[in-house]
Amino acid sequence: MAKITITVIFTFAIVAFMYWLWQRQPKIPQVTTPQTTQQVTGEEREQSLQIKPQDGSILTQNKITFEGRAKPNQTILIYSNDFASATKSDKDGNFSQNAKLVDGLNIVQIVYLENDPKQSQKYTLTYLVAAKSDPAKTNVFAGPVKSIFDNVLVITWQGKDKTINALPDADVILPKNPKGEENEATGSATSSIRLRDFVIAGGTLGKNGQLTAKSLEVIRENPPQMLAQFAQIKILNGLNKNSFSTRDETTSEIIAYSVDKNTEILQDSQKAQAKDIVKDKKAVIVYRAQNLADFIYLLP
Repeated sequence: MAKITITVIFTFAIVAFMYWLWQRQPKIPQVTTPQTTQQVTGEEREQSLQIKPQDGSILTQNKITFEGRAKPNQTILIYSNDFASATKSDKDGNFSQNAKLVDGLNIVQIVYLENDPKQSQKYTLTYLVAAKSDPAKTNVFAGPVKSIFDNVLVITWQGKDKTINALPDADVILPKNPKGEENEATGSATSSIRLRDFVIAGGTLGKNGQLTAKSLEVIRENPPQMLAQFAQIKILNGLNKNSFSTRDETTSEIIAYSVDKNTEILQDSQKAQAKDIVKDKKAVIVYRAQNLADFIYLLP
């Protein structure tokens, strides 16, 4: 009986000791995954853009009509380095606006204006006006070269990478050499292209979003860029000696703009006069260097 009692006590002691050891083992910390808030990306916003002609289209006419959808009765600004215009959507949100593009590459910006300028949405679109249509060239990609691998180019445009698959027999237009002579591409279609070259590629767009290019134009000096800028402003004083003072509605900065004989002024889509630039009037303005106004659209 004594042996049984000792055995039970010994067994209990071992179990208690093992439990004590287990309790002293370091605990695995509980990992909590923070709850994230879904962010709306620029790409997702672009997917909601409804505009014709479609971004990246190759066109054969200079005169086109932009057609799209916006909020009902919303003002839409459309401009490039070569033109500026504004229109207003109807009660159903539909709008259209005529424009004249230049031959070659066109960089166009479309701004959907809001009463709060910080909420206005701006989109940059690219078009190419060609002399004739070509079923093998319906779309255009343009931008500086980020990487080259075999016949595959990756360019960067508006913060996004775009992939170009150059056909082996793609036409490559290189910059002229210092003597003004045409350089001829040798080897593969991409062998004469360098990193940071600005490339204008014409081809067809695949379902994967990549361009199969039939032509590649290379620009090394003075690459295309958007020079025109826009601002939503409040006019602080009327025109005086071809100049007027404004407050930028986004930054609150006080800025003076000037006008000349080529400045176009519109109000309610109708031609207006310099005398209509009056204190406390709100407007949207397209301007260049030295704050010279190309286009002023006076808002209601």
